[in-house]
Parts: sequence; C-alpha cells; structure tokens
Amino acid sequence: MTVDVDFSIYPPGLVLMVFEFTDQLWNLLYFEKFFGDWRSFFGSGNSWFDPKFKCPPVMDSMPDLLSYQDYASQSSDTSLLTSLYNYGFKTNSTKLGDVTSYESMIVLLVLIIALRLFKMMVVPQFSSLGRMLGRREHGLEWEKENQIRIVKFGEYVFRLCFHFAIATYSILYFAKEPWWKQQPYSGEEEAGTKTLWSNFPNDDIEPKMIWYYLIQCAYNLDAMISLVVLSCTVQTRPFQIRWSETVRGDFREMLVHHLVTNALVVGSSKYRLTRVGSMVFMVHDISD
Repeated sequence: MTVDVDFSIYPPGLVLMVFEFTDQLWNLLYFEKFFGDWRSFFGSGNSWFDPKFKCPPVMDSMPDLLSYQDYASQSSDTSLLTSLYNYGFKTNSTKLGDVTSYESMIVLLVLIIALRLFKMMVVPQFSSLGRMLGRREHGLEWEKENQIRIVKFGEYVFRLCFHFAIATYSILYFAKEPWWKQQPYSGEEEAGTKTLWSNFPNDDIEPKMIWYYLIQCAYNLDAMISLVVLSCTVQTRPFQIRWSETVRGDFREMLVHHLVTNALVVGSSKYRLTRVGSMVFMVHDISD
C-alpha cells in the first residue's frame, strides 16, 4: 500500500519526525485508547499540533516481511531444520529483518545468551593475559593495586576482537554493493551513496544484511545489560536496588549512550533503514 501525501503544507521535517515518534510512543503505551490524540491537549487551529497535520502511520507504506509461517506454507522443504535454514539464510526480506518481530526476538535472545556465555569464557583469559603482562612489567605491587584495570583490559580486548571481526566482515560484504562503488559496473544503472535509498522502502533485505543487523543488535543489547549488571545490585529483603562495588564512574553517561544506540538500531531496522544503518555501524566499528 502506497500513501500519497502533500508534505508542502506540513510542518518542517524535523518537527514531523518528533511528532511521528510521539505518535508511536503514544500508541505503544495505549494512551490514545484512553486519552485520545495527544495533539488535542494543545488545541487546533493553524498550529503545528492541528490533527490535520498528522501523518499517516509510516508502517502503512512499508511492504510486509515474510513470516516463517507463510514461508513454511509455501516451501517444499522436507524437514524442519532445512526449512529453518532456508528461511534464515537463503530467503530475502523475512521477518528477521525487523528486530522487533517475534522471530527476531527469539533469535536475539539466543544470540545474547550465546554472546554472554562466550564472554564468560574468553574475557577472563584476556584479563589473565593483562595480569601477566602487567606483573612482568611493573611487579606484584602494581597487580594488587590495579585489579579493576586488569578486568577492564579483558573487556576491552574482547571489544577489540569483536569490532575487528565485524568491521572486516562489513568491508568484505559491502565492497560488492553499489553504494560502495564510485562508478557503476557493467549492467548496473547507478552507484554511490545515492543507491542507499534506491527503491526504498521496497528494497530487498538480504540474509547477510539481516544477520549483520541481528549480531550488531545483540552485541549492543548485551553491552547495556552488562553495564547494568556490573553497576547495580539487587537486595531482596527489603527490596532495594543499590550501586555495586564495581560501578563505573561514567555509568550515567554510558547508560544514555547505550539507550540511544539501541533506539537507533531498533528504529533503523523497524523503518527499513538497514542500508544506511549498516554504513553507520561500519564507520563506528572501524573507529572502535
């Protein structure tokens, strides 16, 4: 379904973006069911809050993604494992391309658990390496006084390995895409960053892009979970949430950073901005 709107009579784009976000949040919290349109609190007339300027829901113009149930009903796969593999790794534009879908949430849960288990195994090994190098260079006294630094060393080495691996993957994968090239190859009509928007929002989401986004989303969600677990402790009797002994001095700043990052990841996936989002990911992975 395509929605045609004359945006020339509407408020500026930045204002519309804020209003659209407010609409989504208002509906998500079911406030409209009880209080009506939030714009009604600001009156009508010719102001930007007039309901006549309300944009149609963005998702109405988005093509539907293929659910696993629909795929299974159409496919001729002979086994469940084959069906799941073909759906996840061989099929374009599946529900896995939207990290807010039930299919993606299940995959994200599995990825986060696997990532945390993997970190539990390798981060202590990296910390032990840091402890050995520090002891060799500075002696036992330095080791006793810098336990927190040694733990941080293990965490940062893990992050280095992750960002190096995911950045390498992104460069190898995106180097073949038209938005990476300065000139179109034979048989291609366009090249350059303008192709990031080609056929939006009807462009296909390839499995490689889907899993790239899922892994990035799982990593960022895990980073926020790890920050909270490291910084807070829960007391049951009486119930109380307190700062832990390992709380970091920049907890508030990092929490805001993770909240904004995850909001951008989820939003870009929800609104089919994965091509642009993947470029932002790649730039940050290389710098990190």
